Amino acid sequence: NIPIIKTNGFLNLDSEATLVFGKCNYNGNAFTLPNNLFANNATFKNLFVGRTSGLTLGNQMINVTGTFRLNEGILNTNNNITLISNANGTARVDSITCSSCNIIGNVTTQRFIPGGEGKRRWRLVASPVNVNGGIELTQIKDDMHVTGLGGSNKGFDDSPNNAYSIKTYKESLTGNSNSGWVFPSTIDTIYNTGVGLCLFVRGDRNTPDPYLNWSIPNDATIDFTGALNIGNFNLPVTFTNTNSSADGWNLVANPYASTIDWNSTNGWQKNSMLSKIWLFNPEVGSYGIYDPLLDIGTNNSTRYISSGQAFFVKSTDANTSLTINERAKVSNNGSDFFKNTNSSSYNLLRIVLVKDSVTKDESILYLSENASGNFTDPSDASKMFNDNMNFYLKSDEGYNLAINQHPLPSGPDTIKASVFSYQGINIWTGNYKFEFSGIESFYANVDVYLEDVYANRKINIREIDTYEFELDNNQASMGNDRFRILLDKNNKPVGIDKSKLDLIQVYPNPFNDIIKIKLNGINSKETFNYKIYNQLGEELQRGTADMSKEMEQEIDAHKFINGIYYIQLYNNNYNTVHKIFKK
Repeated sequence: NIPIIKTNGFLNLDSEATLVFGKCNYNGNAFTLPNNLFANNATFKNLFVGRTSGLTLGNQMINVTGTFRLNEGILNTNNNITLISNANGTARVDSITCSSCNIIGNVTTQRFIPGGEGKRRWRLVASPVNVNGGIELTQIKDDMHVTGLGGSNKGFDDSPNNAYSIKTYKESLTGNSNSGWVFPSTIDTIYNTGVGLCLFVRGDRNTPDPYLNWSIPNDATIDFTGALNIGNFNLPVTFTNTNSSADGWNLVANPYASTIDWNSTNGWQKNSMLSKIWLFNPEVGSYGIYDPLLDIGTNNSTRYISSGQAFFVKSTDANTSLTINERAKVSNNGSDFFKNTNSSSYNLLRIVLVKDSVTKDESILYLSENASGNFTDPSDASKMFNDNMNFYLKSDEGYNLAINQHPLPSGPDTIKASVFSYQGINIWTGNYKFEFSGIESFYANVDVYLEDVYANRKINIREIDTYEFELDNNQASMGNDRFRILLDKNNKPVGIDKSKLDLIQVYPNPFNDIIKIKLNGINSKETFNYKIYNQLGEELQRGTADMSKEMEQEIDAHKFINGIYYIQLYNNNYNTVHKIFKK
């Protein structure tokens, strides 16, 4: 049911049409589409190609707004495919898994970046194509102002101070995590495929007064033209041991013109790598973290990484490597930075620091009976620092955490909460507030308070979901010592949340070669998914425990070496994590 109208010798197809070239098209030989077959810049929702003998496009540009799929054969684009990105969505290239498939010729990929109030921001970006194996910065300058030291003498746009608006990250540089930023010497600098870029977007090249801080950017679209990235990629990751918490940070790119799934079991090979990813959300001006163990993200980060997006990973030793293949591609929408994962975990409190409608930062407190309180728990996540405003929790030994997995209290306990906010070198004075959510997931026998040492106030987070405060020019009004989360155990019954946990038994503990899962008193028999992690939070095994017929299931764990592991059991009704030992 494809609507076709032929006028002036062209085929005009509705923009919602799917253009298909399959085995039934024409004949069994390689085929070149006639020139001038379509109206110029014909737009289709989808383009599907599956000709074993191959296909060459004609001389008209074909625009795709939905999915471009190659199932069989070799497609010669004749440099005439554009993958459209706009406010309605971004076209994608589906997984290309057939061994004989290939794409010859250039493809133009677009990444739409919305303009408007509060959109003048740094963004982590990636190129889904390559030119001679690399990324050309000049393709960004075509679409927006790109500035740098030396100005036009180095090929950049001239600006009042020629400050850099583009940078990359070099893991081997010593210092804290903010010390790794490096800048291109000229606009002709070419970076290797898989390198992530950090770009300050002032809007498109027609934005009025682009170098004024208060200018409102226009919508902008970056178009990269080159050979489409397909197949397997070894993303560039390194580990330099300086005994610093900044060791191992790497900024890598989603190399594909498609959203990818960080949790894909067949799409990744991750060696000596933390299981988490860090993404920058320009909507709130802060980094977010996605943790697959809890299946949660801060600052709206999710497991899905958009086309054209870069992200941080953290290596753990010199044997690190990160390989991605076509099976990591998904049709889901990515984290829409250019939505927030819900979790059914118990004892999980979200705390958002809010300055205004566009400046926010978030941390998560996760209480667990298996936690140590030190920076060794699998869901602990290091804080990646933002330029202006930062909020984070401290581990017992002083590490800065955006996700803090902390022990359930057996008595009074204190967690430091840090707030830093600057405009340049000065304190960003004014009104702020904390927003709390998830406290209903805490066990009834846990009391949770926020203490404001500077204002000499203490609030019960169970009773108040926001807390307003002020930063002034006194250094004591912010920092590591103003706020504390106070925990205590009361005499209330633990309640239904704890009883749900008790209904799932994991034994023996320690185990040898077999882990057993048993349901104690659950009326409706359940089927659970499970994941097993090591102490670094790396996923080692996953599967399904089907208890619809038997109330006990066994998991083969003979391949694990002696040590500490975590097993997560979850379905629509339950989500629990148990600490187990291999003897």
